[in-house]
Amino acid sequence: MAALINGGVLKNCVQMGKYFVKGLEALKKRVSFMREVRGKGLLLGVELSIDGGKIAEACMQEGLLLNCTASKVLRFAPPLTITKKEIDRGLAILETVLAHQ
Repeated sequence: MAALINGGVLKNCVQMGKYFVKGLEALKKRVSFMREVRGKGLLLGVELSIDGGKIAEACMQEGLLLNCTASKVLRFAPPLTITKKEIDRGLAILETVLAHQ
């Protein structure tokens, strides 16, 4: 537990969670079928107005690991040590996949 607190992992989780939400919200402005971005820290979900199963599969084929719950919510649960560079890469993959829907 001390390693999480003293090692900066929790601080990173908070900072990167905010950064990830900001990126998802920016993407939401450009994608009409993205309804809502929600979550806390790095456990995030994006509610869609369309089925997300094929989107999740396409993202995974491109290297972005996520899943789809309730058929319309893309769920992200990255490692607590994720970096901005990794988030940017994931957002780029997501945007490319969403552009083909």
